[in-house]
Amino acid sequence: RSIARTIRGLDPVAASDIERRVEQIEATTIQFAQVRAAHLVGCGAVVLNDAERAELDRLLSGQEPAVLVGLDATASGADVKAAALAGIGRWRMLAADPLADPVTVEVCDVATRTLEHVYAAHST
Repeated sequence: RSIARTIRGLDPVAASDIERRVEQIEATTIQFAQVRAAHLVGCGAVVLNDAERAELDRLLSGQEPAVLVGLDATASGADVKAAALAGIGRWRMLAADPLADPVTVEVCDVATRTLEHVYAAHST
């Protein structure tokens, strides 16, 4: 993104292509989006309340699925699935707030996608 901004004045087509490719990578690999979300919250671009911040930190921690959703590591698959579904609802509701700015919506979407991965992994 930084490179795209730097060259935009010299070669807008190349800058757009770089931005498009970055978006493709982020869309297909949740880890890139998670790093960006952590950065947006860490640098203050997105402000969350304490409970939301704690949940997001947990979601981005790379722990096992039960821990990601706030349960003990020995929780059953059904409990993990239920907790993931509840989290999906919370983060979608935050993203749907008409007063939420685009970067806050982006962070909420990353949290939702992370929980969707946990849910899908426990649905088989």
